[in-house]
Amino acid sequence: KAGAVDFLTKPVAKKALLSAVESALARQEKNRSDRARLTDLEARYKSLTPRESAVFSRVTAGKLNKQIAVELGISERTVKAHRATVMEKFNVQSVAELSRIAEQLHGHITAPNCWCLRGAIETDCRRTGSVCDYECQAQYEGSS
Repeated sequence: KAGAVDFLTKPVAKKALLSAVESALARQEKNRSDRARLTDLEARYKSLTPRESAVFSRVTAGKLNKQIAVELGISERTVKAHRATVMEKFNVQSVAELSRIAEQLHGHITAPNCWCLRGAIETDCRRTGSVCDYECQAQYEGSS
């Protein structure tokens, strides 16, 4: 169909035409709504500091606060503070909601704020848009 909602053959029944138009308008509204939501999520992500971004990527990867603290070289209490700030910025109550957001953002973030383990901000990983951990870096270097 190459973007067409439906094909109608002439002569077109009035009911079929109205149905097709209504369907196209509903689809357009859903797409507009989805784009607006994604734009909002991207803006929220870009508002994160590099450290919050690092905590965000690790929390949504399922890591525990203690593991994140060790990886980033910060205290567990600091991880909890960053995690709370991230959840507040995204206006979510649970890690599950945050993980759904991360999934929606995957592949849509153009300028990530990722803090890699060596303390430098790097970008351009084909998997996540940034070099955020050694596992990701190994995959990146292997796929070049």
